[in-house]
Amino acid sequence: MKENIKYSFLNRIVNTLTPFVISMYLARVLDKNDLGNIAYGKNILTYFLVIAMMGIQEYGIREIAKARNNTKKESKIFCELFVINTVSTMGSLLLYALIKSIYPDQIIGIFIIVILANFFNFDYLLLGRENYKFVALRNIIQKILSLLLILIFVQTSKHVNRYIIIYALSQFVLHIPDIIYAIKVLEIPASRLDIIKHCKSILFLFGTAISLELYSQIDITMLGAWCTYSDVALYSYSSKFIKMIVVLICSISTVLLPRISYLRDKEEISENVKWILKLVLILAIPAMIGGYIVSYDIMTFLYGESFYEAGRIVRVLSLLIVICSLGNIFGTQVLISQNNETKLLISTLVGACTNIVFNFILIRKNGIEGAAIASLVSEFLVMLLQVFYSRKLVSFKIEMSFWIGLIVSTIVLLLSMIPFILYEWDNKYTKLIVQIVVGFCIYGISIKLLLLDKLFKRRD
Repeated sequence: MKENIKYSFLNRIVNTLTPFVISMYLARVLDKNDLGNIAYGKNILTYFLVIAMMGIQEYGIREIAKARNNTKKESKIFCELFVINTVSTMGSLLLYALIKSIYPDQIIGIFIIVILANFFNFDYLLLGRENYKFVALRNIIQKILSLLLILIFVQTSKHVNRYIIIYALSQFVLHIPDIIYAIKVLEIPASRLDIIKHCKSILFLFGTAISLELYSQIDITMLGAWCTYSDVALYSYSSKFIKMIVVLICSISTVLLPRISYLRDKEEISENVKWILKLVLILAIPAMIGGYIVSYDIMTFLYGESFYEAGRIVRVLSLLIVICSLGNIFGTQVLISQNNETKLLISTLVGACTNIVFNFILIRKNGIEGAAIASLVSEFLVMLLQVFYSRKLVSFKIEMSFWIGLIVSTIVLLLSMIPFILYEWDNKYTKLIVQIVVGFCIYGISIKLLLLDKLFKRRD
């Protein structure tokens, strides 16, 4: 599993850091209102992508993992899911075209290319077969090419449409290797396709995906309706920074889904979950603390002085680093792998309803801070429910010695930050860099001495 973690982490780094670097560049060449308009357009696009994907990715990973080493069965499952994906993508395209006819926005029109790319999104095949190396290399090439094209062709505030075209086409190009891979490893099934048997689980996951997107995207949707595009830019870039950290941490737990879907022994499944849980806690807790402490400086460093006010949003959202990382383990990984899509659906529906209600109340009163608080409350409720539902499926009780080591390391980290909090520096960016390096080194040494060697020794 270590090899899979390595490539999964590399894939997440590339998928997260490249758009992050692009956003840093765009914040300096495009107007903040244009950035907000683009963020709002991507937000609307997300809902249609959820319809196109129909929950097939998570379900497909699990089913392909179960059929591994049986090419005939694997090929049959793939073809059945491909048919479902084709129908759902066509339905999404029709709905999107309808929206485009009602709201003839140029940005919305160009984004239709991204939906078309979903016809050939075979990530479930690659990840179900645990081919993380292929996925990582494919993404590296695509992301580097996108970055180079943006740096060359997007250089002023007049080049908004150029960026959108590059972004949309790059999503289409990304999945060309998927087609070649599928043709190479699969065969045309001889038996009749049985599409109906997949529908119940997929529909549950689709409902989960819809509710998941509602409670993770509705904040920007409602901000775009009630606030300015400048507010949308501040909030979306703050959220993007936090989500980048969460995605990197969750890359560790992503390898759980195919692995524990394949395993049958409950004790072995529990050991895998506990090991990943410990690693995630070791990373998520200092990331949350660091995000809160450096919030204002990091946002101006990354996006410029016009994003200084985003620091207060980052401080609220920093708590999501731990909450979402744990939710990913118990929700996306444990519940799906153990065929508990219904419980996952319930938890995300609760989150969606909570987020809509709190956003409706708080955005009008508190603006972008209200949206941040609403996201925090809804994500916390979802995480609690997913932990509650997972407790009967796996054992994830962690020994006291680990908690003591983690608490001591966290206290050491906080103590090392006191000089940076109490004293002003002439250059805040120098302070930021030194602060991050010192915190990383001190915490890393503490974890190394107290936990890490013991953790990996037991795993081996």
